[in-house]
Amino acid sequence: MLNRMLSVGMFLVAIVFFAIQLVDFLRHKQETEKEHAPLIPLIFIEALTWFLGTFGVSDGAINMVAYRGLRVSDTRKLPGTMLVGAMVPLAIMSVSYLNAVEFSMQTLLVLIVVQAVGGFVGASLVKKLPIQAVRLIMALALLATAGIILARTYIFHVEGGSAVGLTGIRLVVAAILLAVTEALTMIGFGNMTPNLCILLALGIHPLSVYPIVMTANTIGGLIGCVRFIQDGMYVRKAALIEATAGLVGVLFAVRLVTSMNSGLLQLLMIVLMAYSSVSLLREYRKNK
Repeated sequence: MLNRMLSVGMFLVAIVFFAIQLVDFLRHKQETEKEHAPLIPLIFIEALTWFLGTFGVSDGAINMVAYRGLRVSDTRKLPGTMLVGAMVPLAIMSVSYLNAVEFSMQTLLVLIVVQAVGGFVGASLVKKLPIQAVRLIMALALLATAGIILARTYIFHVEGGSAVGLTGIRLVVAAILLAVTEALTMIGFGNMTPNLCILLALGIHPLSVYPIVMTANTIGGLIGCVRFIQDGMYVRKAALIEATAGLVGVLFAVRLVTSMNSGLLQLLMIVLMAYSSVSLLREYRKNK
């Protein structure tokens, strides 16, 4: 019963948030006409990004490269653009997993709360950081994410456990770590893959991590995204394209998760993150 209510809630979140995006887009139509967001390339990239994101590949890692390569956003608005655009696909992804996979509701509710707090703190922090600090933090965060994936996949060979949730000290550890990653998400740190890694390492079954991570990420990021919209700290046209094209990618991919071999995709993600991180560090050094 609670699963069904949460699924309905996530579906409503997707509808309401898309409406908020659309209203903000129309309200600032003159500003959006000046934004550089090539329609056809972004539709293709976002559909593919969220197709891969359904399997746990970091949408932030791919979009970091895509948005920078297409010159869609400056560094300061980049985190907000990626996060606002991700809300609708992520919410629909959550609905799909909530209805298909067994998980612990207690674990999910705890992580929702701590990620909401992390999202609020992180969104507040972005506005106060100088652009060089944002650039450096984003670069280091990408390197850290790549290191986590490398360690998990090729050194520790972490495949997860058999539990559907966490209790006791393991739940406390997960709550602390996911609050931190959600705060960092607000300044460009893609937290989907790190969160999956954390919960797998703490013993949750590889399938049960998906509804927990996707749903907690959706609600946790919601507060921060509303703040980005209120402050105009995102590229409206690009975020709207991501929301619509990303939704298509999710709907095509969501039923294939259990049979997908993600080794090559994880390697591709590491390469993308490394490239974007090096690019950011070069800009940081150039403008220092």
